[in-house]
Amino acid sequence: MMKRYQAEFWLAAGHSRICGQWQIPWTKYTAGRCGVSRSAREGNCRLDQGERQGVKGARRRERWAATIAATLLAAGVATLASVDAGAAGCGGFENPCSQETSQQFGYGSVQRQDTPNDPNYDQAEPDTQQPPSNRSSNFYDERFDLFGFPSQLTTNAIYAVGPNAGKPMVAGFNAAGAWKAERGRPDSVVAILDTGVDWSATGLRDQIHLNTGELPYPERSDGTSCESYDCNGDGVVNVEDYAQDPRVSLSYSGRIGPPGLITGQDLIHAFGNCQIEAAGHSIVQCVSGQHYDNDGNGYANDIAGWNFFDNNNDPTDLSSYFAAHHHGTGRALDAAEQGNDGRGSIGVCPHCQIMPVRIWDTFVSDANTFALGIVFATDNGAKVIEGANGSLYHSAFAESASQYAYDHGVVQTFSGDDLNTANHNYPANYGHAMLIQGTVPDSVGLGSDSKQWLEGEKLCGASGQPACFGSNAPVGTFFRGANTTQFGGKSSISMEGPTGSVNTSKAAGAAALVVSAGLDHGVALRPDEVRGLLEQTAERVLSGNTEGTGVPDPAADPTLPADEQWTSHFGWGRANVGAAVGAALSGNIPPEASIDSPDWYAPLTGATAEVTGLARARFATAGQFHWKLMWGAGQAPASWTTVREGDSSATVTDFGSIDLEAIRQALATHVVPPDAGGPTFAAGAPNPFQHEFTVQLEVSGSGIPLTGIDRRVFDTFTDPSLVSGYPKRLGTGGESPTRFADLNGDNVQELIVPSEDGLVHAYEPNGKELRGWPVQTGTEQAALGHTGSPALAVLGLPREPPRGPLIADLPNDGTSDVIVAAGTHVYAWHGNGKPVSGFPVSSNPSFCGPALETASSHPKCGFLAAPAIAHLEGFA
Repeated sequence: MMKRYQAEFWLAAGHSRICGQWQIPWTKYTAGRCGVSRSAREGNCRLDQGERQGVKGARRRERWAATIAATLLAAGVATLASVDAGAAGCGGFENPCSQETSQQFGYGSVQRQDTPNDPNYDQAEPDTQQPPSNRSSNFYDERFDLFGFPSQLTTNAIYAVGPNAGKPMVAGFNAAGAWKAERGRPDSVVAILDTGVDWSATGLRDQIHLNTGELPYPERSDGTSCESYDCNGDGVVNVEDYAQDPRVSLSYSGRIGPPGLITGQDLIHAFGNCQIEAAGHSIVQCVSGQHYDNDGNGYANDIAGWNFFDNNNDPTDLSSYFAAHHHGTGRALDAAEQGNDGRGSIGVCPHCQIMPVRIWDTFVSDANTFALGIVFATDNGAKVIEGANGSLYHSAFAESASQYAYDHGVVQTFSGDDLNTANHNYPANYGHAMLIQGTVPDSVGLGSDSKQWLEGEKLCGASGQPACFGSNAPVGTFFRGANTTQFGGKSSISMEGPTGSVNTSKAAGAAALVVSAGLDHGVALRPDEVRGLLEQTAERVLSGNTEGTGVPDPAADPTLPADEQWTSHFGWGRANVGAAVGAALSGNIPPEASIDSPDWYAPLTGATAEVTGLARARFATAGQFHWKLMWGAGQAPASWTTVREGDSSATVTDFGSIDLEAIRQALATHVVPPDAGGPTFAAGAPNPFQHEFTVQLEVSGSGIPLTGIDRRVFDTFTDPSLVSGYPKRLGTGGESPTRFADLNGDNVQELIVPSEDGLVHAYEPNGKELRGWPVQTGTEQAALGHTGSPALAVLGLPREPPRGPLIADLPNDGTSDVIVAAGTHVYAWHGNGKPVSGFPVSSNPSFCGPALETASSHPKCGFLAAPAIAHLEGFA
């Protein structure tokens, strides 16, 4: 945009502060921001540069700083302790003159300076830097979701309540503010677990994370070795380092990348069947059809991600089904599109890298395959894992994979989904994952694109009108719930965006920015610290600020303290990424607060329940912190009861037990708040939310302004018809139907329960497992060949999840056998748990696989339906 040239200063006396501006219209330099402390004994003046650079500019800014300092001194205010002329070289997106990360509420703020030059960023703002040919009058054409300031096109959107009452509404989640101080790092890698990557996406070419353990050193055009992976010396290892390598071809059958521009696919084609000598980083041999696990991580030639759908090293996005087409590529662009390159748009973390992991052909995936992606990403250096995904089931392996990532310090942002189903969405429902929600303007979709602004005027085309025919209805609020239908007790934060998918990937980019801020100071932030920074700096969604076109969503009471302003539709609120990054850079990192057990939404039927987890304050003064565990009725309690609290400087993991009898008494009179956007129930039907209560852990660190908070929702009830020994925690999903059969010939039926971790249980009436049971299926196909994986060495291999069981007498001996289809096999067991002779049997792998894939057909081996039995032989 066009720059405003001004010096900002404030004068302070006691607790009051007077703000003002000095306009310097005839110079192209911003003289600086000058600050004086409350005590009026010290201050500083930062010199900011506008468009011109060089020694003359630096000297002129120094003279202006001296003039301002002299003026302040003459006024008897304070002595400026320092004058920083180090901003002499500032200017542009990569070196902004302001490092102010906070939201801005004026239309000419510092966030409108040094903006990225991408056409889609702010093309509808009247002060955009874009040429007339790139401009638009449609607010929805630009990336307002990234703004930390109000758009000049949404003047009707005003905060009605809260700390910003009366000010114009900020349009987005303030990535723009974060960029003033942090634009990410290449070692802050975001793994996108989705449909793979489209290599033709130019905004991702240089963002793809390369596994140097599977690559030789790049070569120069003359064939000499660069003797380093950073061949071009720009401090980043990416495909550009191989751009002159004569071994890398940009012309071959099946190539997807843009003509003349190198991509990760080209490196896979060149070196994807090569054995690399570890000491010299040179090629030993390349053999067509052969693969080598050069770095010993369990995945052969994994140069640029992995493909678990086809179990190979090429994560190319071949998906063609409906919205799944290039779904993974879209998520990668949301998180870390290169940006500031004069084309397209920009990702939330533009200097971060992407690890593409193709886990399925759509965004509704096999759970174990998704989990394999989690552990692959964890073991191979990802700092953030993104999953805009809804798994088909919940397995013990998937939950263990999520825990493995958490234990290894990886942040997980998973989708709240927009599939309009009533299930708890996995993997987002796992304990340490952030379930992401979304906000949109109230008028989104109410209109159509309009003509461009008349050049130099805030008027529309030839009509000269202030609003264009066919343009969108005016925005009244930015706090309307997006189409993320799996809102509820687990909601973490909201991003500005229309679907669960785009909001999840934006949240991953936001987490990567926060991780980068920590790494800039040599600190590897823990997942709970990153979550705490994003949640506890989030802009709370308050009732009164949600009013506009249509029905507002339930929002928080503006009179409550911030730690009681969580809501089911928005979680802790819309992310303020600039505030999160600013807190990380300043060292105001909240304590870790984490509840580990009981499980999310666990049905608790006893008299008490033990609560365990983690409380720790790594950055508090002397590690001192105060912790408190509370409970309250419902998902967003109106009042809280303290269970236990204490002070410590050592890690606390036991938080005591909660009194379930007292909670049931409170729930008996609890009224579930109405929710126009929530599910509806038939007259007289029980409300599943009636038995829910929330447990919240708060950890306050000495000298740390942000509180670490974790919360979980549980259910508690009494049911006199409940059989002793139940409910029984399986530790996995049980989506397949159950069956009853007499398996041991005692004329008493056993309960046969298939579970998604590859087990088939047989329970006697007393709830005990029948002797010889459970039985188990074999290893899931996508896990084969990866025994060298560090994670799989710890967690074990996932097993094929069984479908509905069939009870039949296969050998015709008068006994009952159990038959299930699972993965690519059909299994059969006798009543004593021993396999039936000849089983398991497998599907024919020649009928499916990568060799048979086309643009519109991706055949996958396996069984979805339960088996059936019939006599097919022996008839004349």
